[in-house]
Amino acid sequence: SYHIRQSEAADDLPLLVDRQARLLVDALLPDHELRALEEHPSRDLQAEIAAVHGAFLDRLVLDSVSRRVKQLVLIGSGMDTRAYRLSVPPQLKVLEVDETEVHEAKEEVLASAGERARCSVQRLQAPSTFTTEATLPTTLALSLNTNRPSVFVMERISWHAEYQKAVFASLAEMAASGSSLVVQLR
Repeated sequence: SYHIRQSEAADDLPLLVDRQARLLVDALLPDHELRALEEHPSRDLQAEIAAVHGAFLDRLVLDSVSRRVKQLVLIGSGMDTRAYRLSVPPQLKVLEVDETEVHEAKEEVLASAGERARCSVQRLQAPSTFTTEATLPTTLALSLNTNRPSVFVMERISWHAEYQKAVFASLAEMAASGSSLVVQLR
């Protein structure tokens, strides 16, 4: 989807521009997978959906920041680059939850290109049961100021319903009044 988002930026009025996407695609996506994406029959539709979805989440984050929300939690953060490309205040704390290998790959690519986050980014290692049982890291509650509202974003995660309930319950315990949760369902 990052390649699709990047190609969307070539339009006259793009919904979003994610220049870090090109860096990540070039460094991490094998050529055969890139060709498959480019040749896929529904490529244009996928690009439109990805651009609308990305623009929606960007707007949600920026609107939340304008209401003085200072914490953004990306559960299953993957290659998300919002901390690098959105105009956010340096006081915003972004907590990225994902597997160590994902964090390391993204950090290596962005750091080697001289990219810097525009705010505080803390990467939390997801436990080994993260993808199978939707287990959140215990460090999330310790890293989060539970007295301040947060925006929690869960994208592209497909967990069994019973695990989702457990995650929602955990987040509800951590979330201060005024917090928001955005979930992409599949």
